[in-house]
Amino acid sequence: MPASFKQHIFTNWGFRRFLGLGLALFFAIQSIQLGDALIGVISVLLLFQVVTNTGCFGSAGCSINYHEQAETDNTGNEIKDVKFTEVKQEQL
Repeated sequence: MPASFKQHIFTNWGFRRFLGLGLALFFAIQSIQLGDALIGVISVLLLFQVVTNTGCFGSAGCSINYHEQAETDNTGNEIKDVKFTEVKQEQL
């Protein structure tokens, strides 16, 4: 296993990742006790997200990037005014 992958797995453990790990283990135990495969699949997916620090357990969480970016043309100039031409279909 590469050192960077090992470092990625074993670093940046915060409250959110520990909570996710606890939930994944809880669902895995419930899956075994109840014999329910669907809960088992959910626990495996949740465990994968926690260990790899992706999904809602990643560094960005479930946040959405709200920063607006200006539209630019091919030359890099900012487009301030967009002109539209309405195209209508002729009636037959």
